[in-house]
Amino acid sequence: MTEKNRRSATGNGAESAVFKHLLASPAEEVAYLGQEKDKGRKVVGIYCEYAPREVILAAGAVPTCLCSVTQEMATIAEEDLPANLCPIIKASYGFIKTGRCPFFEASDAIIAETTCDGKKKMWEMIMDRHPTFILELTQKPESETAFQHWFEEVRKMKAFLEETLGVDITDDSLREAIRTMNRWRDRLMGLNEFSMSDPVYIKGGERVLVNQRVAASPVQTYLLDEVYAELESRRSSGNPAAPAGAPRILLTGVPVGLTVTKIFQLIEDSGGVVVVQESCTGVKPLYENVSEHGDPLEAIARKYFNLPCSCFTPNEERFVLLDRLVDAFKVDGIVDLVWMACHTYNVESFQVRQWAKRIDRPFLKVETDFSPSDTEQLRTRIESFLEMVRE
Repeated sequence: MTEKNRRSATGNGAESAVFKHLLASPAEEVAYLGQEKDKGRKVVGIYCEYAPREVILAAGAVPTCLCSVTQEMATIAEEDLPANLCPIIKASYGFIKTGRCPFFEASDAIIAETTCDGKKKMWEMIMDRHPTFILELTQKPESETAFQHWFEEVRKMKAFLEETLGVDITDDSLREAIRTMNRWRDRLMGLNEFSMSDPVYIKGGERVLVNQRVAASPVQTYLLDEVYAELESRRSSGNPAAPAGAPRILLTGVPVGLTVTKIFQLIEDSGGVVVVQESCTGVKPLYENVSEHGDPLEAIARKYFNLPCSCFTPNEERFVLLDRLVDAFKVDGIVDLVWMACHTYNVESFQVRQWAKRIDRPFLKVETDFSPSDTEQLRTRIESFLEMVRE
């Protein structure tokens, strides 16, 4: 990423040293993992929010999100994978194929989930690299039988980590991990106050940078301290990230990543502001904590089973959460982002459009990939959409 692109990736807010820091390479996280491994600590790589970090932490290991979002890696993956596959899957595989994801290379084990058919087949192509546990996600959120199956999968994941890492995961270590992750989620949710206000003091593109770090690590702790200080400074000095009255946009749909923020950039360069992102790289995994009462493993399983992904049928809880976000963030318009070949989100977009119509909010569906080739076409559509929102 060039310095020019770094400056524009999140709009004016990226001028601050804090967000320039967050845009930089992940050298600090890589160094942190190296230091922990030197101490004998293990690293467990994850791709999806359904992988319970609490169980990994209770094993004494470091949970780390693996690389999955660049156009370059998606293109490289097409040597082995279909070109018309979801770009997240292609990029994930491209990083592994080239050995260019330092987090994957540092991992002692991988937790892979079954949220889509493309991922399930891609796991088969990488399982020879590291010990890998396939975490099978059932698809009927209202079924207690489905939850019991999921609970058993979480038990198996715990047993896999114990055997692979040579540790015992106790109820006490699970409870401590629950408290740690609950504090981490609360800290990230606290940033919402800076975009619930009018004017807002943190843009959507900036918020993505904050969320995409090694969870509950010392690196993230001090970066969050810097972010809070920066936002408090903006607020106290009357220096908002977007002017009062800017169209307030809720971005829903697929997850995004550090190097693919073109939708945020286009919305915010065109005079709007993304006040909240609903997806799994936004607030979706943060809205519910794990209960600190009862069986800790069951409480962990319950929290993660409640994540409203489009792989579920029916996925009614997604719209419960969207209703909450529209009210809490005083949303003016809805943008539904869908990666090409992400079929569940693409089909569910029809229901999101119907929902937006019911609550009387302008709606825009954007279907794209990681390539910048459609940027100007998208700019025209987004500028027209924001004009409609203003009217």
